Amino acid sequence: MVRWSSLILPILIAVIALVAALGTGVGIAYAVFEPPTSQARAQVEERGTRIAELDETLKAKDRRIEALLTVQGEMKQEIAGVNVQLEELKAKLGEKQTLVQSGQADAQEAHILVSRRDERITELEEEVADLLLVRERFVSYGEAMEPLDPDRLLLVELRKDPPNDREAAEEYWEGIKKLAVQSDPSLGPKADRVLRLIPAYFEYTDAAAEADSCEGVFDAYFTSGVIDYFAVESDFRRDLFLVLINRIDSLIILTEEEPSPDLS
Repeated sequence: MVRWSSLILPILIAVIALVAALGTGVGIAYAVFEPPTSQARAQVEERGTRIAELDETLKAKDRRIEALLTVQGEMKQEIAGVNVQLEELKAKLGEKQTLVQSGQADAQEAHILVSRRDERITELEEEVADLLLVRERFVSYGEAMEPLDPDRLLLVELRKDPPNDREAAEEYWEGIKKLAVQSDPSLGPKADRVLRLIPAYFEYTDAAAEADSCEGVFDAYFTSGVIDYFAVESDFRRDLFLVLINRIDSLIILTEEEPSPDLS
């Protein structure tokens, strides 16, 4: 018979060796397989972190795109507003061009009127000179012809170019007013109207001298009040000429039965 007591020791040694071999195998397996598993886990975690970062980046870009789309909409609205303003400016420019053309026509007409005025003044001077001859020949009409001296001086003053200085211009028109009142007292208030608007005339000349363009000159022409100045000056001259013509007509009637120079 086999003695089990003699086999126990070898069996225990074999078991211990097997357990040791298994422990060694497990250790080797852990040593071989555990590092790659940890590395893979770290890579997974790193990729997860990267994916989260990319997700946040995408979200930030989405928010940026939305903001840019909002800005784009606002810019489109601003561009539409600018286009409306541009159309309004074009319309105003057309109006300005119309005013400039109208002003040019007015200036041309004023030039024609000035030429006609000078011609008429020359004619009146000739008529006054002829009437002075009539006065010399008809002493009995001296009282009727007495106003002709201030009339002649008044016409001489009106033929002069107005001064370019405001103070001198006021003195010039004060002198004209004095002669006009001597000729006919009704002309005094009309001369006062011209004197009141002399500042407007020089406001226009100063603005026109400083203007950078024709449009600036015409803006000054329409806004300075110089139009009123030219109007009252023209009214004064018209009324003065009417007084002189009536006086000449009266003298002609007084002398029509006497020899006299030709006044035609």
